[in-house]
Amino acid sequence: ALQINNHLPMHGHEAISAAFQRYWEAIHTIEHELLNIYGNDERFCVEMLCHYTRKDRSQVTLPAAVFMDRSADGRITWARSYIDATPVHDAFTRKYA
Repeated sequence: ALQINNHLPMHGHEAISAAFQRYWEAIHTIEHELLNIYGNDERFCVEMLCHYTRKDRSQVTLPAAVFMDRSADGRITWARSYIDATPVHDAFTRKYA
């Protein structure tokens, strides 16, 4: 499952893939600069800076935090991302069906 900010969680490969497709349509590139990682192998939080390049090649850097849970085999089972991406695009602020 994936949850972005205070929106309802998205469940399943199809819903999450559709959300990321819209996300990548709105930006050219993104680079994550990890600042801190707290927790353990199963549950952790990542504090980061997200360096975005928009389609017009202008750049913006935004702080973010992501809380993740992983299964015993290392797969991410739940991710909760907190970022105000309004300066970049509206992909995070739309409501997903």
